[in-house]
Amino acid sequence: MRKFLILSMVIIIIMSLYACSNEEQIDYKSFDQEMQKVYKITENIELELSKINLVEISKLFDTEVDKNDIKKLKATERNIAEDIEPLIEERKTTLKNIKPNNEEQKKLYQMYEENVTDVDNTIQDIQEYIHAYNKIISSNEIIISLTEVIDSAKKEREDIINRVNKQGSSQEKKAIEELIEKINENNEKLNSKASKLSSGELTGKAKEDYIENEIFPLLESHISEINKNKANSNSEKTLRDKTIEIYYTLKNYYSERKKMIQYSDLMQEIDIQPKLDIKKYATRLEESYHEKRKEYEESIGITKD
Repeated sequence: MRKFLILSMVIIIIMSLYACSNEEQIDYKSFDQEMQKVYKITENIELELSKINLVEISKLFDTEVDKNDIKKLKATERNIAEDIEPLIEERKTTLKNIKPNNEEQKKLYQMYEENVTDVDNTIQDIQEYIHAYNKIISSNEIIISLTEVIDSAKKEREDIINRVNKQGSSQEKKAIEELIEKINENNEKLNSKASKLSSGELTGKAKEDYIENEIFPLLESHISEINKNKANSNSEKTLRDKTIEIYYTLKNYYSERKKMIQYSDLMQEIDIQPKLDIKKYATRLEESYHEKRKEYEESIGITKD
């Protein structure tokens, strides 16, 4: 009788263990079915990453770029924004809606979540870096264009002065001289302020604040002062208008300088070189996760070919 009881207990224990194991397998298969959707999105992200040669693109960061290089940089930024970032958002949403059934599944889930978050943040850093570099290139092109506008206005202004000196009345010459004196005084003030930007005294945010709080108000005051001039001749009026045009153009010039400083600071905050091999890094994290996943499957009696 006692042997029968012991045998019965053993059978009950075995059946209980089998039932638990079977239940865990069922729970896992339900969990894994949902995770398969995430794995597929990850495959698509890695496929898109493989299409971008980030190491090759990075060589453009420290060189003078031509139109073809600019196209490559903009295409890379666009590819990440249009082809990869939507997949990242889709993966986040899909992963968020998956609920692990037990502690072991939760550990797997957390490992995967941490891995993809790490990859997502790295991709975001790369995108921000390329975006900042493209913005610097764009601002630099605008600055070149604005400089040409300023040079052209200065040339027209010089032509007016020369014409008045040769053909103008004494009254007109005097009015022009007084206006030129004021313009030169303003130039000295601006040059004094502007020299601090390239002196090395200011860095980063301090440069941005200096442009905002010192350069812009000074240019506004110059515009206000020159606007008060009551031109009595066409030459004087044109000289005044060209000077005001230069001041407004200088405001735009320093606005672009400010943007360049902002984007340059952003680039300096990102250590880009270790992030460029993101495809290999993402693959390595993925492989590490699936090794843990396989170990768990084997521990609950699931084997795959």
